[in-house]
Amino acid sequence: MGKWEEVSFEEVVDNFDGKRIPIKASERKNSEGGKYPYYGASGIIDYVDEFIFEGEHLLISEDGANLLARVYPIAFKADGKFWVNNHAHIVKAKEEKTTNDYLEYYFSSIDISEYVTGSAQPKLNQKKLNSIRIPLPPLPEQQRIVTKLDGLFAKIDKTISLLEANLTHTQDLMGSVLDEEFGKLNCKSYLLKKISDKIQYGYTGKTKEKGKYYYLRITDIQDGQVDFEKAPFSDISNEVAPKYILNQGDVLFARTGATAGKSYLFNDKEPSIFASYLIRVVVKQDILSPNYLKWYFQSDEYWSQIFGNIVGAAQPNFNGKKLGELNIPVPSLEIQNKCVLNFEEYDKVIRSSIETQTQKLNHLKALKSSLLDQAFKGEL
Repeated sequence: MGKWEEVSFEEVVDNFDGKRIPIKASERKNSEGGKYPYYGASGIIDYVDEFIFEGEHLLISEDGANLLARVYPIAFKADGKFWVNNHAHIVKAKEEKTTNDYLEYYFSSIDISEYVTGSAQPKLNQKKLNSIRIPLPPLPEQQRIVTKLDGLFAKIDKTISLLEANLTHTQDLMGSVLDEEFGKLNCKSYLLKKISDKIQYGYTGKTKEKGKYYYLRITDIQDGQVDFEKAPFSDISNEVAPKYILNQGDVLFARTGATAGKSYLFNDKEPSIFASYLIRVVVKQDILSPNYLKWYFQSDEYWSQIFGNIVGAAQPNFNGKKLGELNIPVPSLEIQNKCVLNFEEYDKVIRSSIETQTQKLNHLKALKSSLLDQAFKGEL
């Protein structure tokens, strides 16, 4: 297998950072339809009319949250003719020492947090990058490792792609179930304002660490649940609080931003009030079941109404008046309750399937990490 040595990164690459040139987004607009990739810290971000690099190089993220989050690769190859801005280091492996492929795999395997500076804006400067130690076997062994990883990863990545496609399909199943079931109903539709006792905006205030009432925001609601251990408290006074205290059966609706249209059925016991960019819907429970409305608010029919009424492209928003004008199909309470039971059963099965598929995905991703670890310890 040959003797392994450990060298610094700068010993095995030629660095071309000095040739990088950033181009402002406003200037890149003039290159609409450009044929040369324009690379940033995490990959291609645009195309331009000219190029400054040619041939295979290795790009390594210089800054950005992804240096620590690792949602995207921090080391990736670029080939052909292309442009690189000043957010990605650009190097080329010295052929007598190593290869771009070997280095790309190695950066996928290591934790670089000790080399990253800055918390608000993480950065891997050239000095820190150059100091990273690289385990280096002889070139033939490097090539064997790369070939082995290429073959194993190709199979794993294919399986991951299939699982991710299946997971997406499974996650969409509930919408199909809801559409089918609501489509079967032969019932009268009502404007939401006609079957509600109250459609109300939330409280405008500040959060604090301790208090009498939790302060629920849409960001505190994940997957239909509130983690009250992490939720903040409100600064609301005892005199004002009664107007905004949530009761079981209240439905909350997000009215602005990326979450506009999302909803949540409050069935918790913790004393809580709701934030100003949420709308509370209090339904007439002798006509409409809050649980039924919760499921209707997740259907495609509902979303088609919402997207037809949401205004503001950059910052979508939906007001209480428009919310009150939504058409809600309302069968008898007996049928509503049967629908709810069916929806909950479907949801249970779908969630179980999603959990199983997610576990398989996590296992495959962990397997890739394990293989990389073995490879650079000389155990693969």
